[in-house]
Amino acid sequence: MSNPHGVSDVTVRSVKATRWNRGVHIANASDIMIRDVDAWRNAEGVTIWNSTNSKVIGGRLTNNLFGIIIDQPSNDISISSIHFEGNTVGNVSRGEYNQDRSQPHVQRQ
Repeated sequence: MSNPHGVSDVTVRSVKATRWNRGVHIANASDIMIRDVDAWRNAEGVTIWNSTNSKVIGGRLTNNLFGIIIDQPSNDISISSIHFEGNTVGNVSRGEYNQDRSQPHVQRQ
């Protein structure tokens, strides 16, 4: 996937995010590693939009509305060793990105 206005080969490590709309938001990216992120009491713990070949490894996603949201155009996304707890709507959801509103329409899984 080519992302002329995005980034590639980036690691986000040991971030703690609380009380944000999106704890960690990745967009238009490839070859991203999100490691040991703790996100709690956010609307969305981690979001991945229009990205490919990315990994979410380790960390805790607790008491968010959504733990992780991945939009439909994103592919080759792996999730491992995450502790999910108390996420109201769901731990991992796929959504349809709506460019007009910059918000995903989420489908529960």
